[in-house]
Order: sequence, then structure tokens, then C-alpha cells
Amino acid sequence: MNSYGYIETFGYVTSIVAADAALKAANVTLKNCYFVEGGIVTIEVMGDVAAVTAAIEAGTHSAKKLGNFLSSNVIARVDNETKKILIIKSKKKKKVSEAEDTS
Repeated sequence: MNSYGYIETFGYVTSIVAADAALKAANVTLKNCYFVEGGIVTIEVMGDVAAVTAAIEAGTHSAKKLGNFLSSNVIARVDNETKKILIIKSKKKKKVSEAEDTS
């Protein structure tokens, strides 16, 4: 993981369109999709710096066309301490979703 980027949208459909555009635009990996209160959805992608930048730009453009874009950001060359936060956050989310599947 060299770079991290996210796109926040209002609404699930817009996040799907943004994620699709981002994944088609560059060689990145979709890491998470968070559903925040009030209909805000955040998608996260990771990959090399140029790929993440291109992916986020493409996803942002698609979300803006639908009119539900909120924000986006790219963190190039993620610091090791920041990686720890992102990895811990991902593991906690997976544990929660695994617990829901067993119920």
C-alpha cells in the first residue's frame, strides 16, 4: 500500500457509480465501503500514487455528474503510523461484519 484515497458521496447509488469509475480508471484495490449516518457513503481505494490519484479523479467526476459528491482526498505515500490506523480500522470492520453473518 503506497497510497490511499477516498470518495464521500451522498447515497449508495452514487458511491457505486464512483467506485466503478475509480476501479475502471486505474489499477487500484477497493478496500472498504463505509455507511455513515444520514446517507453518507465513503469508499476507500489503495494502490500506487499515480493509480490512486487517477482513480479518485475519475470517481469524483462520476459522483459530481450525479450531483451527490461530498468530498475526496488522496494521501500519497502513507506513513507507517497512518497505515496502522487504516489496518486496525479495516480489521475491526471485518470482525463486525463476520459477527453479523453468524447471527
